[in-house]
Amino acid sequence: MASEIANNHTWSHKRSLGVELRSLPQRYLHITIRLSVMRFEEEKHAASWGSTFLQLITLGVICALLQGLAFWIDPSTLAGMTGEVQPGVLMLASTIGIVIITPLSFLFSAGVIYFFARLLRGRGAYLEQLYTMTLFGVPMVILSYLLLLLPATSSWLPYLPHVYSLVLMILALRAIHGFSTGRAITTLLLPVITLLLLIVIGAVLYVALAH
Repeated sequence: MASEIANNHTWSHKRSLGVELRSLPQRYLHITIRLSVMRFEEEKHAASWGSTFLQLITLGVICALLQGLAFWIDPSTLAGMTGEVQPGVLMLASTIGIVIITPLSFLFSAGVIYFFARLLRGRGAYLEQLYTMTLFGVPMVILSYLLLLLPATSSWLPYLPHVYSLVLMILALRAIHGFSTGRAITTLLLPVITLLLLIVIGAVLYVALAH
C-alpha cells in the first residue's frame, strides 16, 4: 500500500511538471509582454527546482547551438581568437563552456541579487526569485543569441533584450520581496556600486603598495 501511494505521488509529480513545462512558452510570452507585478506574484507560486533546473540546462544547450551557428555564419568572429588553436577546437570549447556557464551565471546572479534583497529586508525565497528570473531570462537570452545571427547589427542589437530584462527584474523584485520600485532599483544598483568600490579600493591599495 505504501509503495502504491509513493508511486502515485511520483506519477502525479511528473505529470504536474510535464504540464508546467508545456505551459512555459505561454508563460514566457505573458511575463515578457504583460508588464505587471501581479503576473509575477501569480507565477512565483509555481516555482520548483525541477522546472528551474530543466529550463537552465535547456537554455545552456540552445545558447551553445546558436553560438555555434553564429560562428558558422560569420567565421571571421573566430579569426582574432584562434591564434595557434584550431577553429574547430575553439568552437567546441566555446560550446561546452556556454552549456556550463549559462546555468551557473543564472544561479550566481540570482544569488547576488537575493543577498542584497535580503539586506534591504526582502521577504521572498531564493527559489521564487530564481524561477521568476528564468521566466523572462530564458526568452530574453535566447532572443539575444538569435540577434547575434545578424552580423550587421551584432555589435549592439543583442544587448537590447538585456536592457529590457532590467525592467522585468524590477517587477519581479517587487512581486517576490514586496519592494517598492525604488527599493527594487536600489537592489539592482547595490552589486554594481559594491563592485566599483572594490575596484577603487584595489586600485588605491595597488598604487600604495607599488610605492
